[in-house]
Amino acid sequence: MSSIKATGYILVCILLFVVAAVVCRPVNSSDIVITPVFAGGRPLNFGVFPFRERTALLVALKPLTDYMSRCLAAPIHVRLVFDYYELESLIRRGDLDLAWCAPRFGGSDFIGSTTEHNASSRKLDSVSPSASPPPYPWNTADSRMSATARPLSPVCRPESSDPNGYHGLILVRADSGIFSLAELKDHIFAYVDRNSNSGFIQPNILMHEAGINPLQHFRQIRFAGNYDSAIEKLLSGNLDAAAVSDIVLHKTHGLDARLRVIATTAAILPDPILVATDISPDFAASVATILIEAASTTEGAAMLASLSASLGIHRFVPLRPETGGK
Repeated sequence: MSSIKATGYILVCILLFVVAAVVCRPVNSSDIVITPVFAGGRPLNFGVFPFRERTALLVALKPLTDYMSRCLAAPIHVRLVFDYYELESLIRRGDLDLAWCAPRFGGSDFIGSTTEHNASSRKLDSVSPSASPPPYPWNTADSRMSATARPLSPVCRPESSDPNGYHGLILVRADSGIFSLAELKDHIFAYVDRNSNSGFIQPNILMHEAGINPLQHFRQIRFAGNYDSAIEKLLSGNLDAAAVSDIVLHKTHGLDARLRVIATTAAILPDPILVATDISPDFAASVATILIEAASTTEGAAMLASLSASLGIHRFVPLRPETGGK
């Protein structure tokens, strides 16, 4: 009886590998050969900062995780985290296998909650940064993280129709009578997260270049937590202006007529897909191959079409060496 069970188990494993190979078979190129990285196909945990409303983001990411699950022959569970600090902490201490982020903690301090709060009494010590964003060292752990942090590797990054990246936007209501950053004096302003490029870092660079110190300029500073929440609060009158990403335009197919853009940041490269390299010698290479070559597979092309419609992601591309691997 035990030999029958063993034979059955072997057949199931073979079947899983065959299914993965068929699903990931390219249309116009040689086969993408993916080596299974987990005995028994244990679940993989994929961490993402909820830059959009949580339910909508999970729906938008499902085609991606379904495709990767089939190619890797392992279930992928998405874990939406509290903020970018938690995201990096979780993958460094072993609670995540993959994460959509660039390790950030060589430059700015963690300020706490990313849910809306009044930060007017807090010191934002990097609120007027230099003209360049802080460096993002791939394997440098923050002092508050484990001293024996896991080795991490960025394998690729998503790309929109613009290879230079996306942009941050400063939005106000169209009927507000506000047309510039200077006119936001003594108004209520919302960021997204302390470590968000489009929702904090790049908008502060804009303000710094305009000679504006947010702590002195705004009557109140809040953190909305995600782009959708920031826009919702802006439209309801709870905010006077908000820093968001032009990613939101993919949801509404253009700017809502009730809103106005008063400032736009420089182009921002999207965060890479980060993997823990202690899982398997071939894991990072497998994930990179699956994503970068997705357009050459039937299901991969369908997955990318879905991401394009929901998040503006058209493809996954190799990292640029000249940008420090980002």
